[in-house]
Amino acid sequence: MAHPILIISLLSGIVPLVSAIALRSFLTWEVKLFVIYLIVNLLADVLMAFLALSHINNLWLTHFFILFEYSFFVGLFASWQQNGILKLTLRISIPLFVISGVVSTFLLQSMHEFNTITRPTSSFVIMALSAFTLIGLDTAKEEAFFRQSRFWIAAGALLYFAGSLAVVCLSNVILSWPAERARLLFELHAVLNLTANMFYAAGYLCLMPRRKLGAQ
Repeated sequence: MAHPILIISLLSGIVPLVSAIALRSFLTWEVKLFVIYLIVNLLADVLMAFLALSHINNLWLTHFFILFEYSFFVGLFASWQQNGILKLTLRISIPLFVISGVVSTFLLQSMHEFNTITRPTSSFVIMALSAFTLIGLDTAKEEAFFRQSRFWIAAGALLYFAGSLAVVCLSNVILSWPAERARLLFELHAVLNLTANMFYAAGYLCLMPRRKLGAQ
């Protein structure tokens, strides 16, 4: 039977989706687009859980999801950059990463194992872009941090990808560890996923219009 934190982490993916639906009238195009990632991520998590419970190998799915995850996050962060050269470089990196990921999947790694080449690379790049985006937030010209969707999304991504980087690098090694010790690390990964989803939900909730003083 799955540990409760694993189930809670899986179900937490619903929270930002509900937040997005409730506030759909106030969403910018970037956070509307982010809903696509949330839906695909939730469906992938559900499918992986179903396959695991059915004792069917589900690791092949991660090889392909990584390509989507990288493409989505890098495309999203590229849209937030002011530097034209950086924006173009990030966008060019997407097809290059997808091609290298496909080559890695079919020639360098087994689909019956965790991906320890493109997955850590993707996590590191997204982590770096998240941090760069947070550093670049300008509150002198824009609203406070907590009223910006990009703050919550970038912060959630930074926490998740930075916190899970060691786990994704050592995933195949961890599988050889005693079950109790391995489960602790995967439960930590689940906590990071839960935390990221709460940050993503906050990215939608922060767009809720504030009532003016004296309004009923």
